[in-house]
Amino acid sequence: MIFDYRKHRASRGLGNILRALNGMTRGIEGLAKVPDYPPASPWARTFPAGAFGAAAGVTAGLGEGDRVRLVRPFWGVPDPDTGVLVQDWDAEDAGQRPTYRAGSNGTIIYPYPAPEYFVEEMRAKSNYIVSMDDGRRLYSGNPSASPWVNTDLERIPGQYQVTHHKGKTYVRPKFNSLDLVRLRESFICRNNGKRYEAGWRGRIFPLTMTLADCWASGLYEVSLDDDSSGRKRGMVTVYAEALIGVPER
Repeated sequence: MIFDYRKHRASRGLGNILRALNGMTRGIEGLAKVPDYPPASPWARTFPAGAFGAAAGVTAGLGEGDRVRLVRPFWGVPDPDTGVLVQDWDAEDAGQRPTYRAGSNGTIIYPYPAPEYFVEEMRAKSNYIVSMDDGRRLYSGNPSASPWVNTDLERIPGQYQVTHHKGKTYVRPKFNSLDLVRLRESFICRNNGKRYEAGWRGRIFPLTMTLADCWASGLYEVSLDDDSSGRKRGMVTVYAEALIGVPER
């Protein structure tokens, strides 16, 4: 082992979790699109109506796909077998620049395939693997004396769809009907030649597709807001990766 985990300061079971990840969850590709997108992970949280703004701030019993932010900075060093970032206490003690600042966002994932009891044990102890928005993964061991609350993570609005396919794990945004969204970047539609600008807002409005179709394909129909002069912007169909959820005020 090339570094010291300082096990007396970390949650128990880290080695078991990393061994389970080795060969189970490799090559995570953030927001990737793949043909015939596979079914959602069995560990995914049930996605109720209006879930985009629900459960913010909740830390207990996080489900796969839940969006979280780091409450405190994270100093990480890659596990040599899995590449998962584990806490680097030496870097923190030395005052080095953190790998992630407080407020950095990510998505909860679980090892797959893994026995149900293994995942339930992780959840019960509030130990999580977080797929960060830049594509890297980190292990968040529960630092709290309470086994059901991970004080290093905070639930934030939003939900990502997590799937596992041919040894890789994929994550992408998941939306519900009438969720408020905005366009992530500008683009020109190939069908009508119209330019759509980054920042335009609208609502998820399945019209020719069912919501189940949207989840399966990753394509969402969006009813865009009118511009400042009241001119209609109409509907556009885009991949989930092109959308950012906007919390309701």
